[in-house]
Amino acid sequence: MRHAAPNVWRPAFVYSTADVVMNITLLATLSYLGVGVRPPTPEWGGIIADGQQYLLEAWWISTLPGLALVLVGICFALIGDALADLLGEEVRFAA
Repeated sequence: MRHAAPNVWRPAFVYSTADVVMNITLLATLSYLGVGVRPPTPEWGGIIADGQQYLLEAWWISTLPGLALVLVGICFALIGDALADLLGEEVRFAA
């Protein structure tokens, strides 16, 4: 356990942030397609889908939730990258 745990926990933390991004994207996609949560509950994909018919008149209805979705994905990816740098060991090449 003493030797295996450090080698298991480091990648698990990094991969979990990638899983969070994929799950948020999956839920937004399902909501956009109409398979997600029922309409009174706000979801990013549902808001984007509902605002699609008003895109020429009020572009911000669909654009701002889409930008928020991308921003959250980038933030979680940067957190995962920072965790990889913080927890990972440097690879040393023989000279």
